[in-house]
Amino acid sequence: MSCVGDEIKKRRESVGISQNQLAKRAGCAQSTLSAIEKSTKKPSTETLRGIAGALGCTVAELMGEAPESDGTITDAERRLLRAWRAAEDAARRMALDLLESHPAEIKNEIRA
Repeated sequence: MSCVGDEIKKRRESVGISQNQLAKRAGCAQSTLSAIEKSTKKPSTETLRGIAGALGCTVAELMGEAPESDGTITDAERRLLRAWRAAEDAARRMALDLLESHPAEIKNEIRA
């Protein structure tokens, strides 16, 4: 299970959120998340699902069972994904409303 904690920490840091922020979004205590990242505690299935959901990935990806990204997303898409994962729910709703209200204009901007 040590690689699960490493993967969680790597993904959490890549989206720029603290343990406290991730724990809150995942529905667990910060101390639990810290112990999981340090591999001193084995996460429950429920906790893993919460963490995966909060990080925008699957439990399988956290466990190293899924293939790495094939690199087909653009840098702009990668930046959007990082921002999405780091955003609070209200900001996510606002961003989604904006993207859905102007799809053609935004699609052209992303490609630029």
